Amino acid sequence: MRKIGANYIFTAVRSKPWIKNGYLVFDDNGTVLQISGDFEAENEPAGLEFYSGYMIPGLVNAHLHLELSYLRQKKDKFDGLHDFVAYMAQKDNADNDEKVKASKFYDGLMYDRGVVLAADIMNSDLTLEIKKESRIKYVNFAEVYGLNPDVAEGRIDSAITLQQKFNGNNLIAWLSPHSTYSLSTDLYGLLRQKLSNQPVTTIHFLEGRYEKLLFSGKPSEFKEVLKTFSEDLPYRNWGSAVDFAITLTDEIPTVFFVHNTFADKNDLAAIAKKIKNPYFVLCPSSNLNVESRLPDYKVFSGFENKLLVGTDSLATNDDLDIVKEINLLLQAGFNEETVLYAATLNGAKALAFEKDYGSFEKGKKPGAVILQKSDGKFVFEKTINFV
Repeated sequence: MRKIGANYIFTAVRSKPWIKNGYLVFDDNGTVLQISGDFEAENEPAGLEFYSGYMIPGLVNAHLHLELSYLRQKKDKFDGLHDFVAYMAQKDNADNDEKVKASKFYDGLMYDRGVVLAADIMNSDLTLEIKKESRIKYVNFAEVYGLNPDVAEGRIDSAITLQQKFNGNNLIAWLSPHSTYSLSTDLYGLLRQKLSNQPVTTIHFLEGRYEKLLFSGKPSEFKEVLKTFSEDLPYRNWGSAVDFAITLTDEIPTVFFVHNTFADKNDLAAIAKKIKNPYFVLCPSSNLNVESRLPDYKVFSGFENKLLVGTDSLATNDDLDIVKEINLLLQAGFNEETVLYAATLNGAKALAFEKDYGSFEKGKKPGAVILQKSDGKFVFEKTINFV
């Protein structure tokens, strides 16, 4: 049994999110046994481990491409999403040993920096053995994409095979569309049928400055890049990127809309009208590296409980550090408490692991992270390790 306290404890319990100079009692496995308030009025509990600064629940990375960890530092900056897509289509490859080594390293590093739960996009079984041994709980998404109609059935079959392989190894895996711009009409129809039986999926959404233009029929640099995959682009079939996304996913209870860099209030309102339980994942480091822009915090007014935080991949980020992403969102104008919820409880709820993770409540095993604060920024100090 351990008693661990801090100057400020963010419980992530909505009725009482903060405790000042309090402590928690954990069993040796990290399960919360007791939550105590201010102990200044009483004698300090025997055996207390006390930290100056903040203690928060374990972190949730709501959008990740772990298998792309080998791409770190291959390219520092992009000239927009069209530049990134072109780069990924012709990127230098690496052997599987290098890919596995990088993925394993960053899986361990994420855990050491407080991540306990993650939503990971996958295109191969590269990370399967890593995840079987990881201390992070993963919800995996086998990604589907392809603008060439001729590959539609093959892409669906490959994704289902990958999903089944992970499921067969006691790992959670679902199908997910890559984005609003990367599915042929044939693949869209096949995938929509498969998605209708899922409780959750995720889609890259309005990440690029030209994404909305694709559906208007107007020319753009992005459209020219996409024509290298197929001359028959399908966007005329939908009125907008929002129409595309909600028509594809409207039978799924929970949908993660990832990035939202160029989303506006009307986009979010249309989604909320059609999707039962939408979440909006923010990946600020990636947005800055790809489009030199962050989502507008004012757009998410009224959706604070639906915000999540992700790192995206090391193809567009220089780290997989959720605390860094939290600080970028704070600098962009997001409220501190809102962002802390986004990185803890909201993510656990969205991934259907609220019973175990996301907040300091009796019976949960959420993990615990110690942060300091300097010049208005959170500074990671340590992850509390249990057996």
